[in-house]
Amino acid sequence: MEKTPRGSDSVVVKFAVPEGLIISLLDRFSSQKGYKLFDDVLPSFNDLQTWRKKGLNASTNGLNPGGLQVGIISNSDDRVSAILASLGIRVNDRTCGPNTSGKEDSHIDWIILSYDVGAEKPHTAIFDAARRTSAMATDSGCFFCHVGDSLSEDYQGAQEAGWTGVLLDRDDQYKDVVPGARRIQSLRSLMGILAD
Repeated sequence: MEKTPRGSDSVVVKFAVPEGLIISLLDRFSSQKGYKLFDDVLPSFNDLQTWRKKGLNASTNGLNPGGLQVGIISNSDDRVSAILASLGIRVNDRTCGPNTSGKEDSHIDWIILSYDVGAEKPHTAIFDAARRTSAMATDSGCFFCHVGDSLSEDYQGAQEAGWTGVLLDRDDQYKDVVPGARRIQSLRSLMGILAD
């Protein structure tokens, strides 16, 4: 390690990164090795998938345009799809758009990444990209709902973009912060909000 003075108030610290550390970290955080799903995640995706299948009809590609689509909006990079798949979440082959592959067994129809959009949540641009990607943007009867655990990025970002925001507040830390907010402590509670 080497310390180099920089101006009168700052010091730059240089140190050598151990050989192989960066590759090891990228490998770990590109698959299930670096993550663990909460117990409610897969059952909730399965519930959504079951509910979605009830809305399927014989229209083009099997998806009713007014039916349920499930997407991911993430302030991340292109590793998301592989990470989700390694955790047992079935992701549509074409993650940059709606599920037109005819694969009705996918949990996720599309993924929108800040990496691709050039804007992160809570910026409305990433929510607008998701709305366009859903192929339901022109349907005035559509209900756009975003669930996330960040008050500012997810809940408030969704609300400002004209979506229904749902705050996933597993630890009940926002109970008194945003009165009247749609707040759930488990993804299993989401079905009740969607059914309303």
